[in-house]
Amino acid sequence: MQLVHLASCAKRGAKRFYWACASRACAQKNHFRAAPRRLSVERCTMIAAAKTDANIRSVVPFLSVLDMDRSLRYYLDGLGFTMRNKWIVDGRVRWCWLERGGAALMLQEFAKEGRDSWAPQGKVGDGVSLWFICDNALALYAEIMSRSMEASEPQVGNGMWVTTLSDPDGYRINFESATDAPEDTRLSDLKT
Repeated sequence: MQLVHLASCAKRGAKRFYWACASRACAQKNHFRAAPRRLSVERCTMIAAAKTDANIRSVVPFLSVLDMDRSLRYYLDGLGFTMRNKWIVDGRVRWCWLERGGAALMLQEFAKEGRDSWAPQGKVGDGVSLWFICDNALALYAEIMSRSMEASEPQVGNGMWVTTLSDPDGYRINFESATDAPEDTRLSDLKT
């Protein structure tokens, strides 16, 4: 409430103003009090930005999928994600929240008919890449390959080992970890 009040004061061109509670309940009880010191518009802008930034904790990609069962096999059995939450409609998972380590993503299969239906044109994941920063992308690559999945041979780019997969809907899934190996080094270069 305070930041809204301060922002509205700043828009009116006030040079300096006091902190005050701007909620309707407090106004009725005369809780408007001056702060111990005056704050400039610039300082209030900085405070508002800091409060807003501290409020954001993470971003979680929301991926539309054509076949939820196929996508769940891919992410749970293939990539080792765990399902933390789900929404079931007519006995089938329609939406879910998946996690692995500190990363999360959401999947949703939209209805093919009816009010909330959605029919994509082409592969839904075309042009979308997800980048997972790992402690050890090479170990993850070995794990993925042990599950008979297809992944690109790890290669160093921008100081990171990178391996890439494509999920059933065409989303590009990239796993990378920092390295001091020279640029363009391939994993097979190290084994020879």
